[in-house]
Amino acid sequence: MTRRITARALFLLFCLALFSVADSALAQRFWFPGGLWSSDCGYNAVSRPTADYVGTRRAMFNGEDLTGWTNVEGKEPGAGWKVVDGCIFRESGGGDLYAEGEYENFIWEFEFKLAEKGNSGVKYRSWNKTGWGMGCEYQIYDDINDAKNPPRYQTGALYDVIEPREGAPKIKMGEFNKGKIVVLGNHIEHYLNGELVMSTDVGSDAWNEGVAKSKFKDVKEFGVTTIGRVFLQDHNCQVWFKNIYMTELKPTR
Repeated sequence: MTRRITARALFLLFCLALFSVADSALAQRFWFPGGLWSSDCGYNAVSRPTADYVGTRRAMFNGEDLTGWTNVEGKEPGAGWKVVDGCIFRESGGGDLYAEGEYENFIWEFEFKLAEKGNSGVKYRSWNKTGWGMGCEYQIYDDINDAKNPPRYQTGALYDVIEPREGAPKIKMGEFNKGKIVVLGNHIEHYLNGELVMSTDVGSDAWNEGVAKSKFKDVKEFGVTTIGRVFLQDHNCQVWFKNIYMTELKPTR
């Protein structure tokens, strides 16, 4: 009799625990086109907005030419940017390459391949429309051939501010990698090959500490300018981009 009660009690406890975990996971999800976005609860857990956000995923690159892309002044891209084998290819110096439009809350998805010992990035919420590109940056770097590169400069970092989490995957050199940037209000996430590698909140203690130690410490607009442009960085190396998609996020209520 004692064994039967114990078994039933253990079963009930298991069901309650399972329900609790499922309920917690659902509470941190948002409906987006193509599925659910949920945070990694074990890494930099944050408070989520209560409103649902939706958007339409659209291609930002047609695979044939640079329609929809400009230089910083909105003019024709520099000659160093080409379309080769269905990829945007930074062959030589051409200045940063800007996507048309300005964005606030969004998901930016892309694939990239980097030349050996290369350095590049995707910048977003950039407010400067005439000169040197400024904004938050998804760092792209050859960490494999430069193992001494500081963590805040490694692929997937929010460049010079927030380093990738411990145990985050490394870039795969010589092949295409999948990147993703999620920006919702003050919350920012970077993904590499399907894994969350960096998560932060603008204005948090970790953010303020990271900015104070960075080259942006005296740039008052950095991170607090919520609407801006997205661009591919020209950083003196060969880099390829393809399958670039933008989902602008709008609250449903």
